[in-house]
Amino acid sequence: MIRKRLLSITLSLALAFGSASALPEGVISESASITASAVSTATSGMCGEDVYWSVENGVLTISGTGDMYNYDMFSDDYSPFDDYSPFEERTDIKSVIIESGVTSIGREAFYSFTNLTSVTIPSSVKSIGKSAFDGCTSLPSVTIPNSVTSISNMAFRKCSRLISVTIPNSVKSIGYCAFHECENLLSITIPNSVKSIGFDAFYGCTNLSSVTIPNSVKSISNSAFYECSSLKSVTIPNSVTSIGDYAFYSCTSLTSVTIPNSVKSIGDSAFSDCTNLTSVNIPSSVTSIGGNAFSGTKWLENMRKKNPLVIVNSILINGTKCSGKVTIPSSVKSICEGAFSSSSLTSVTIPSSVKSIGDFTFWNCVKLTSITIPSSVKSIGYCAFCECTNLTSVTIPKSVKTIGKYAFGYYTDWWNNHKIAGFTTIYGVKGTAAEKYAKDNGFKFVALSTPAQQPTTIRFAGANRYDTAALISKASHKTTSDTVIIADAMTFQDALIAVPLAKAYNAPLLLANPNTVTKQTEAELARLKAKKVIIVNTYNVLKKSMIYALNKKYSTQTIGGRNCFETSKKVAEALQAKTKKAPTDVFFTTNKAFADALSISPVAALKGAPILYVDPSKKTLDSNILAYLNKVKGSIKNVYIVGGKVAVPTAIENSIKKALPKKNVKRFDGAQRYETCVMINKYFAKDLSSKTVCIAKGLDFPDALAGGVFAANQKAPLLLADSALRDTHKSFLKDKKPNKLYIFGGKVAVPDKLAKEVAKMSV
Repeated sequence: MIRKRLLSITLSLALAFGSASALPEGVISESASITASAVSTATSGMCGEDVYWSVENGVLTISGTGDMYNYDMFSDDYSPFDDYSPFEERTDIKSVIIESGVTSIGREAFYSFTNLTSVTIPSSVKSIGKSAFDGCTSLPSVTIPNSVTSISNMAFRKCSRLISVTIPNSVKSIGYCAFHECENLLSITIPNSVKSIGFDAFYGCTNLSSVTIPNSVKSISNSAFYECSSLKSVTIPNSVTSIGDYAFYSCTSLTSVTIPNSVKSIGDSAFSDCTNLTSVNIPSSVTSIGGNAFSGTKWLENMRKKNPLVIVNSILINGTKCSGKVTIPSSVKSICEGAFSSSSLTSVTIPSSVKSIGDFTFWNCVKLTSITIPSSVKSIGYCAFCECTNLTSVTIPKSVKTIGKYAFGYYTDWWNNHKIAGFTTIYGVKGTAAEKYAKDNGFKFVALSTPAQQPTTIRFAGANRYDTAALISKASHKTTSDTVIIADAMTFQDALIAVPLAKAYNAPLLLANPNTVTKQTEAELARLKAKKVIIVNTYNVLKKSMIYALNKKYSTQTIGGRNCFETSKKVAEALQAKTKKAPTDVFFTTNKAFADALSISPVAALKGAPILYVDPSKKTLDSNILAYLNKVKGSIKNVYIVGGKVAVPTAIENSIKKALPKKNVKRFDGAQRYETCVMINKYFAKDLSSKTVCIAKGLDFPDALAGGVFAANQKAPLLLADSALRDTHKSFLKDKKPNKLYIFGGKVAVPDKLAKEVAKMSV
């Protein structure tokens, strides 16, 4: 660089004195080439420390060894070697031959060679610099050798006649705008070596008809295929986890797209204005969809014909065709930006499942006169209610921590924002974001007293017990789980004793039909990418054909005995083997009824303690249970008997005490199942320490079978209730004051009226 600086100063002196004769002795030959590079007729010079160039009959030859210089016309460095290529914008050059020995093509090296029709790149070249061939509008094709590992940003931008490009397996990255506006590029094969494709990489490649993205790529960048209007098909591999903003914007020939299960997010306007897109497969893995992601597509148009509220995976992506009073269903967890813009709403109720209102969500809803914002909302985005000219006031709950600019009380006039004359008042809690927004924007603020907030309620309600178990699994295991526990859905004995084992494996508990693996369970196993399935199966309750079907796809382990006692013993042994700890606690419950075992299952799971069955018609413990207790009696400190003397008779209690002498024995004996349940939850309050309560039907078991594992993961009590709360429930809830409620089962199992009563009593 020092040498180049001296040459630059010398050149400046020479130009000032008007001739090369003023140059110091010893730099005449090099400076002559520098002087020549300043004019379009130069024929040779340096373009690297040991790299040279020469032009003859329209052919530019680059020779020597090592890297070419990098050039940048926008640089603040005024050295001629750093700023302007000595052959920049040469219209007389039609061919470039780079000889072996040159190891890099410099930044902006051949910028705007508008008549360049051929280029030869040797295998010695390892990198192609930024904008190296930018603006080479006559270049029809290029072959990149196997030595090149990266194609830099804007490398072939605006090569408008470029028809074909061969990208070798050595290339690991394609930079942003690399092929931007290569409008005649017909096809391109991206090898599996490529791990990243920069934003705008193929922006405006209007003749590109098909693209296969290799499975080495993890994300499709913003505007990567923007306005590729001839693109008819695209293959997105299972490696991709995100599709960026405007990724396929205005790909008007695209008719269908399959998004793989690996994708979690789809960006703003990702497929917007793909006017012929009629078929879209969005998997359940997608938890985030950006604003206008599918606007202007036939797919969205068809969806809106079925229901003006278009909801995908609990995401409300569009409601622009809605009118009048709208209540957004409680299944919705998020609302896309701009989802209701310019709709004919007069009022809207947002459910407590929604945590944020995005930018422009209700923009230009000029008929909107009222809005109910729930206490679950934490943020309100930029211009969220901008141009809602009939909205005169708003109540903003304490939960809202951030409010974007122009969210309320403004309309836009091109680039300027003005206050709506009719919008006057913001109601809210003093000292919150509501008061700050009112003060910052000059609106009247009316302080409200801070009401006690009812807990957020989330319901897991599938079409059947298998579906409900799968929904609970999705909530507790949002990504993957190597191991899954499966038990019979028609009986309770196996599933309930499996709860501590599932907790130990950090695995969900799914349910099986005795004869077959249901489609809901099969789909959830696939989503979890399960490797091992542990089947708890007493005396072939689950048929061999069902187990065989699982064995074909997964590594399976079956735990089961001839009766529920032997199975509970084997599950207890498997639990100890997994935790590598002998149990200090043990729970005994009847094998004839499920309520007591349901109540105790989260606690047993948290303590890593086995649940052992007793037969109330007998006077002693089963031999399998006695054999197990004989092995672990040295480690046991606490013995818990769950249920009254009908469920666990005194004779059985004596048998337990005989098998486990001198232990702490505690019996939970309520007047009925509901009182017993509350007694358990109060006694183990330190274990069940979270501000969460799980609710299940007390007179049936299916929905709550998988719920025990979920409750344990939440460190939450499992409360059994039916048509109405009892006094014991109300007292418990008032003391607990939970801020979140999870309900297992649909409205038949746990009616809305009961759910609302639970929420009310929780304040």
